[in-house]
Amino acid sequence: MNNGKEYVKIKVVLLGDTGVGKSSIAQRLVTKKFPNEMQSTIGASFFVHTTHKNGKLLKYEIWDTAGQERYKSIIPIYIRNAHVILITHDLSHPQTINSVENYWLPSIRSYIDMHEDTLVYVIGNKLDKLEKDPYTMIDTNLDINLYNVSAKTGHNIEELFTELSEKMSEKEIDDPLNNYYSLDTIDSKTSGLCCGE
Repeated sequence: MNNGKEYVKIKVVLLGDTGVGKSSIAQRLVTKKFPNEMQSTIGASFFVHTTHKNGKLLKYEIWDTAGQERYKSIIPIYIRNAHVILITHDLSHPQTINSVENYWLPSIRSYIDMHEDTLVYVIGNKLDKLEKDPYTMIDTNLDINLYNVSAKTGHNIEELFTELSEKMSEKEIDDPLNNYYSLDTIDSKTSGLCCGE
């Protein structure tokens, strides 16, 4: 840290069934555009987004994981050291919210129990397909946040990460991977994309 300015790396992991729009959410945030065509993610894609908040530069390292059944066994590898977990479902397909309750939340429960500072959000995507904002009930005793967005229109994407930035800028983030750097040592570019499919 130099001159009281902090550069903070924040690991974000997107989880959820295939086709719910995880990659589109990351693409919308980073490129401000909605991709016309998306292929299913193989393994995981990696995105970078940076923003300033409360005198800190926050660098989000976003891991977009594959939702296919054959990749679920490696999810524990990706959520290791995660500061934020975004579990995504498709608002236009109610069965995906059942998957959130019955698979995705239980699968991260032990991690969250050991890492109480990790922020968990359940993200309802494809709000643009509905006539009105739905009320979503999640049956869990985990401390989670609910957010409905549209990657297609961009609705609530910026707002979601603004809220995350407010919360993360107030935290003392554990630093097992050397999370803090001088602002002088990084590129001035405020957003980027790597390895997305």
